[in-house]
Amino acid sequence: MGFGTGTARGGVPSARIAVYKVCSSDGCADADILGAFDDAIANGVDLISLSLGPRSLKSYFNDSIAIGSFHAIQSASLRQCLLATRVPTLDLSSMPPHARFSKVSFLSVGLSVNTFDLKGTVYPLIYAGKAPNTTTNSNRSDSRFCKEAYMLDRNLVHGKIVFCDEGNDGSAVITASGVGLVMQDARQRDSALVYPLPTAQIGDDEGNNVRTYMASTSNPTATILRSNEVPDPFAPYVVSFSSRSPSPITKDILKM
Repeated sequence: MGFGTGTARGGVPSARIAVYKVCSSDGCADADILGAFDDAIANGVDLISLSLGPRSLKSYFNDSIAIGSFHAIQSASLRQCLLATRVPTLDLSSMPPHARFSKVSFLSVGLSVNTFDLKGTVYPLIYAGKAPNTTTNSNRSDSRFCKEAYMLDRNLVHGKIVFCDEGNDGSAVITASGVGLVMQDARQRDSALVYPLPTAQIGDDEGNNVRTYMASTSNPTATILRSNEVPDPFAPYVVSFSSRSPSPITKDILKM
């Protein structure tokens, strides 16, 4: 990314990684979770990392993660079982006392990541709400969010920076031949994502300023610069979407 240059390494750089699929579009079945634990134990895995949890609180005896991790920790070959869970309520929903837990924390000193550089080149700026693809029966209510490429008029978006009303992954804009993406998104700002094209995520105040500018001229233009590394005196800190502690079942167990 160009930030925080150095050498990244794990505790055992030469270790192999085995991946066990337990989730599908329908969710994560208990049978699949238990099966993955059994396979990992049979394969002699030294460390298991599992980052998921049930939507509702379950007792240890009815929790597939608690049961599977208990069997895993009993294995002679397993040295550590690391779990990290998060649910919509932000409470810990699976926290068996025999497993280790991790919290999501923000260790970076930068505020954003942008791997692309327009090199200062200025491009036309267009509001996605003014570029609906009428051939697919899309209207401005569809196109303004930039969710799907078919909603955007390729002829209007081509070679332009697109201003969208909500955060998205950028795939629709790049598929429609846009060169950049500006998103007005006031939701959580403590997570960094990588996009397939030059992207700027801004809040409501900045977004309203952009709207005012676009309304003031018939030919709005813009460019997107690479992010700058900004020291954060508060780092590291726990991000807003990390689960809360203590354990709802065993109050003596704190999140570590």
